[in-house]
Amino acid sequence: MEIKNIILILLALAVIGFAVKQDVKLGAVTNQIRLVTCTNTTSTVATSGATTILAGNSARQYVSINVASTSPAVYLNMANSTATAAGTIIQAGGRYEITQDNFYNGVIKALPVGGTAGTVYITECTE
Repeated sequence: MEIKNIILILLALAVIGFAVKQDVKLGAVTNQIRLVTCTNTTSTVATSGATTILAGNSARQYVSINVASTSPAVYLNMANSTATAAGTIIQAGGRYEITQDNFYNGVIKALPVGGTAGTVYITECTE
């Protein structure tokens, strides 16, 4: 077999390998992300106490949490705590995403700001 044919075969294999395996690089670490299933849910945040809006999920790869534009702001609590006024505040109409950059696969709770019930829309993608 000629050298030219060997080079063409190796080049073709490299292109096929690149098309099959797409990596996301995070600094010096390379993670493969395979989103197989995305589920949309709606959760009502209770007027007092913490409402579990997502259970822990070891297969979680991505989450988007959107607060309804007509709802009050909510605290997102990812410490599985019932503490009030703790966590990340998302304003009405705002969104919070969990990606490979800020990865978390534990329980996510929401608490109302000001004690008024609200609605959050959740998209969770798993592998």
